[in-house]
Amino acid sequence: MDLPLERDEGGYAYIAWRMQLGEMPYLDWFDQKPPGIYAVYGLALGVADHAVVAIRALAAVFSAVSSIALFHLVRALLGVGAGLVAALLLAFLSADPMIHGSIANTELFMLPGIIVATLLVLRAIDSAKVPIVTSLAAGVAIGIAIAFKQVAALNVPFFLLAFGLRVRGPDRWRRLAVFTTWMGLGVALVWGPILGWLQLRGALAAAIDATFLHNLSYAGALALSRRLELLIAYGTPMLPSQGIAWALAVLGLVGLARSRNRFAALFLAGWALVSAAGVSASGHYFPHYFQQLLPVIAALAAAAVWGGCGKVEPPRWRVAAVGCLALAPLLLTAMLFWTLSSEAAIRRIYPHNAFATMPAIASEIESITEADDTVFLFGSEPEVLFYARRASATRYIYLFPLFGPFPDARERQQGVIAEVTSAQPLVMVWLPNRMFFQAGAPQLLTNWFQRFSARGYRVHAFRVGKEGGGIELVRVPRGANPDTVLQGRTPTATIFIRNDADRKIRGVDLPDQPG
Repeated sequence: MDLPLERDEGGYAYIAWRMQLGEMPYLDWFDQKPPGIYAVYGLALGVADHAVVAIRALAAVFSAVSSIALFHLVRALLGVGAGLVAALLLAFLSADPMIHGSIANTELFMLPGIIVATLLVLRAIDSAKVPIVTSLAAGVAIGIAIAFKQVAALNVPFFLLAFGLRVRGPDRWRRLAVFTTWMGLGVALVWGPILGWLQLRGALAAAIDATFLHNLSYAGALALSRRLELLIAYGTPMLPSQGIAWALAVLGLVGLARSRNRFAALFLAGWALVSAAGVSASGHYFPHYFQQLLPVIAALAAAAVWGGCGKVEPPRWRVAAVGCLALAPLLLTAMLFWTLSSEAAIRRIYPHNAFATMPAIASEIESITEADDTVFLFGSEPEVLFYARRASATRYIYLFPLFGPFPDARERQQGVIAEVTSAQPLVMVWLPNRMFFQAGAPQLLTNWFQRFSARGYRVHAFRVGKEGGGIELVRVPRGANPDTVLQGRTPTATIFIRNDADRKIRGVDLPDQPG
């Protein structure tokens, strides 16, 4: 729970902190996620002094709710024994560090709503008449899930299709209409206040731009061949810990399909398809995206472990043996992570990102600024801003929307230039992501930053690799030549301070980290 924040967590924490000061997401700070994630991060920031641990602890509570809800869902489909196995599998699968289970991403907060909604829809299907309260509650649950991540909405067509195909009788269409109406009202009970709040605060147009219009461009930016490359690149490292459970899920689906009552197979297969669509929506296939598939994977794997629909209890030795086979690699992976420091663990989870160094960079920024000073971060590491408790000089705390293959990327860069020029931040940080320099990305902001920093700023410190391995922060004394201080080394980050700054600087050190 004490792992350094990664960039998504840092962004959510930063926005939640700024909301506590009266600012608005989307209007004051650009982000692509719905507002539910800021609400739970704000709750975590308000209940504990150690913000990072509080955020992760709240994610663990949501994960526990997911496992409990999945138990009830699978019990209704396959029996008590399979429900217990599914709940246990989900707890281990969703906590797997290789699927970013130890990170408080939106998927962990979205899953309880999806699972509860699926359970309520199943109960509505099995009812002799449409239960109004159950249908309404299903809408509320899926509405809450959508408030954490938009792809949860893909479950709604699945719910309607499952209800329409399962329900029989002369009043079939009327019952479907009633179910749809009440579930839609449940969604409205969640999203009506959200949209009204955004409208009253003048942030609705900005929210639509960030969470809908930009996401459409984001989802359509990758070619099919590139999507397949990313699927292989991100999916392969998960196989050692997750692979056995996923293989059991395939066997479970085959076994259910061969049973006399195929409803469980069809229902879980449909849920798997919409979950896979949610994972694939953007085409980037980051490991935590696969969290959306884990509940149905756990349910199907439980069917394989338990051996069907639960009418005949299987031998206990088989349940124990197959269950341990699925859990063993997950437990081994967890135990290996327990032996690592928090900095080493975050490097293992994100091998191509230096999240472990961000708290120290933030401390350095905090040491040379005052609380009301602004910072411009040429990068996508808002956790630096959150750790330092310093406001961004631009509403773009991530610069990814400015450098992707988006038709409005150049326009957004011009907006950032205007904001930073107006703010005249005391500190600027050059911390670019390699994705900024992909073919076709406009470099208007890059070229402007180099001119702007050279004209009004001086180098305060570099982040560079140490001889023999590791990373260190090298400060540049005022009046010294930065190139001389570097001694031929290539910096991976540069902290600039405005020329007119005259502050007493206290030192901080970076943790050792492989270069």
